[in-house]
Amino acid sequence: MKATFYSFLIGLSFMGLSQTVDVTFKVDMSAETVDPTGVFLAGTLNSWNSTATPLVDEGSDIYAVTVNLTSGNFHEFKFVNGNTWEN
Repeated sequence: MKATFYSFLIGLSFMGLSQTVDVTFKVDMSAETVDPTGVFLAGTLNSWNSTATPLVDEGSDIYAVTVNLTSGNFHEFKFVNGNTWEN
């Protein structure tokens, strides 16, 4: 099974205030073959668990999930196509 990774870094800062905010992550999978197990978000927000945060197909091969994050922190994440960390 092949997993496709997309790596990004996001930083949330609101004038030094610590609050939580909803952040929506979206990825266009139209150029990829989506694994039957789905597309997932893994990163510092879920201890890099590759299956803890599944994305939902919104249509037109756009997958999305909204998570609540603490502002003022940097969050690293990857989109995982499938449920394994293969290259």
